[in-house]
Amino acid sequence: MSAEEASAADGTPTMDADEKEIEQKMIKTILGMPKEVQDRFKVLHMLSDKRSKLNDEFNEACKKLEQQILEKKRPFLDQRKKIIAGE
Repeated sequence: MSAEEASAADGTPTMDADEKEIEQKMIKTILGMPKEVQDRFKVLHMLSDKRSKLNDEFNEACKKLEQQILEKKRPFLDQRKKIIAGE
């Protein structure tokens, strides 16, 4: 199962061990900051996560579109191959 497919029962993505470790280190780092900047970093971290998820969606959509276009090209490529082979 890929990272994109892994999700909890409520539909939220689950984290692998490395992601959990990074998340815990980030939280520890943020909590070690002065109180007046902690909230800013929490929000920045949240925005970064949302941006990453959006990038993942974009990459998946690109893969699907590329596959759709390849399927449309296939008859032309097959015809070209036959012409080149002299069939």
